[in-house]
Amino acid sequence: IERFRSLISKGINSLFIVIPSTNTPSWTNEQKSDICDLETILLGESISIPVYFLPETQQMNDLYKSIESRRDSTKDSALAVLYDMITADGYQLSVTTGKYGQRTDSVLYNIVGKLIGHGIEERLPKILIVAHYDALGIANGLIQGADSNASGVLILLKLIRLFSKLYAKQTTRAKYNLHFLFAPGGKLNYQG
Repeated sequence: IERFRSLISKGINSLFIVIPSTNTPSWTNEQKSDICDLETILLGESISIPVYFLPETQQMNDLYKSIESRRDSTKDSALAVLYDMITADGYQLSVTTGKYGQRTDSVLYNIVGKLIGHGIEERLPKILIVAHYDALGIANGLIQGADSNASGVLILLKLIRLFSKLYAKQTTRAKYNLHFLFAPGGKLNYQG
C-alpha cells in the first residue's frame, strides 16, 4: 500500500494492477489482505491517474518478466540503446486521459414476483421479501458476486420455490399476498 502511494507521488501516468488468479496457492493471507486494503483505498480516495486491473495469466507473467528484464539491464553506450530500440520487440504503453465522472447511463432492473393469498387480492395484507442481486468492486469484470449477496438471492429463490408449492393448493394458501423483489443498486442506496 505504501508502494502504491509512493508510485502515485512520483508522477506515474497510469497503474496496472495484476489480480492473482484464485488458484494461486503461493499468496499468503497477508498478501490477500493487502489486496483488499488496496481496494478499500482505491474506492475511498480520488486518484488522478487511470488504474487498470488485469487478471493474472501466463501471458501477463511473461510480459511482466520481459519488461522487468529490460528495466534491469544497463546499456554501455548510446549505440547499444539505439540498436535495442530498433531491433527489440519492445512494448509501449500509451494512455490518453479524458474526463471522468459519475456514470449516469446505468440502468438498474427490479425483478418482481408475487403469490396471491386466499381471499380477495386487493384486501389481503402484503408481505414483501427482498434481496439485492448486485455486487460492487473496483473492477467490474473481476467481481465474484458470491461475497456480495448471492446467498440472499439463493435464499429468496428457495423461498419462492417452497411458497409456490404451498400456494398451489387452495387449502394451504395463506391469507397474505407474498411479493418477492430482487433489487439492484444495493450498494447505491437501493436506487433501482
